[in-house]
Amino acid sequence: MAFSATIHQRSHSERRLDLAGQVLEKDAASLEWLITGVILSEWPDRFEINLEGLREISTPTVNALLTGYVIAIEHGTSYHVLHASGQPRRVLDAAGVIEVLADSDDLGALLEAVVRLPGWRRRSRIRCSAWASSLNSNSTGNPLIQREPNVDR
Repeated sequence: MAFSATIHQRSHSERRLDLAGQVLEKDAASLEWLITGVILSEWPDRFEINLEGLREISTPTVNALLTGYVIAIEHGTSYHVLHASGQPRRVLDAAGVIEVLADSDDLGALLEAVVRLPGWRRRSRIRCSAWASSLNSNSTGNPLIQREPNVDR
């Protein structure tokens, strides 16, 4: 069985995508296209992806969810992957991204996931210092979200 998706408009600036079934290798590209399409065409302030109805996911599904995360951050959308249980939760947890995907506004979860990456301890302290300095240079207060002021979406 492939997956099914339902998009709910919770308010003028909030969308929720309910997923059900299985999102395996062959369906991951369709999921990525769907997530990206909602973010780029509707510009929601908040986008939730509800995994409650999913029974099974694959590594390409994780990649699709992460791509959505990046696109959302680039476009000022708060991104939340919620209600993962069973096999989908285990896959997201094994990939080390469950906390990151749960709340795109949580910079601490993102930093924790980066620290868990293989080879993190071997990286140069200078590189890390330069990265931290670049985070502080953003005037919006959140280094990952850039917003244009007073733009109607």
